[in-house]
Amino acid sequence: MWKVLSTGVGFVLSAFGEESPLMGALKLVAGLGSLWLADRILKPWKLIGDAARLTRFLTKGMKKNTVKSQKQLHKQLVRKRAANIKRIRQMRKLTAVAGKGYPINTTGGTITMTLPASASAGDTIKVVDYARTFGTNKLTIGRNSQNINGAASDLDLTKNNTATQLIYVDATEGWRVVFTGSLSDIQSSFVTATGGNSIVTCGNFKMHIFTGPGTFCVSQVGCSANETVDYMVVAGGGGDGAQRGDGGAACSRHAIR
Repeated sequence: MWKVLSTGVGFVLSAFGEESPLMGALKLVAGLGSLWLADRILKPWKLIGDAARLTRFLTKGMKKNTVKSQKQLHKQLVRKRAANIKRIRQMRKLTAVAGKGYPINTTGGTITMTLPASASAGDTIKVVDYARTFGTNKLTIGRNSQNINGAASDLDLTKNNTATQLIYVDATEGWRVVFTGSLSDIQSSFVTATGGNSIVTCGNFKMHIFTGPGTFCVSQVGCSANETVDYMVVAGGGGDGAQRGDGGAACSRHAIR
């Protein structure tokens, strides 16, 4: 203890005789530290108070930093929430631009798409039901002071899978709906069917060959020019049935609608 004390006194006294300010400062700090250590060796109970003061200092700093971090996090969450609300509002209400197509997703609710405030003859806008939910949550096309199909009223799309194209004509007609439809409106060119032990395609004709019991199932009718199915049943040994009578065939044609 006495050695520590004498070392500290020596450092303090020599600090004032140093030519270098840096070395003087270092010796002064070392001397004061030695004196503090000697005092605590003589009076160890003071270490309890030192520990308590150090704990209060660190705890106060940690609380301040924690509160500051919580405030910053809260501000970030508020800003993020506000941005999300603004984004949702923008998604629920958008303004279309001529010459573009819009796949609209109304899964989260109804959406209003506003047409341009000004348009020129020939401008087009295309819209498609992205999630097939127009039937549940409609898309409203706001006319934005322009007529739609010659009427001063908005246009509601309420059928799933709807795809619509609008073309601007003039101030009287405004925007004309030149096409509106859905996948269910598209009719196959040919009959679609399943069944048979084998299927053979020859040009525009397809043959389903049955060599035993089975089901011929039509899943899609064709257009009016291709809505018929011909079938032939061969019985017995497959003879002509005219001379020997040991076989025969029956043919028929049916329209599928």
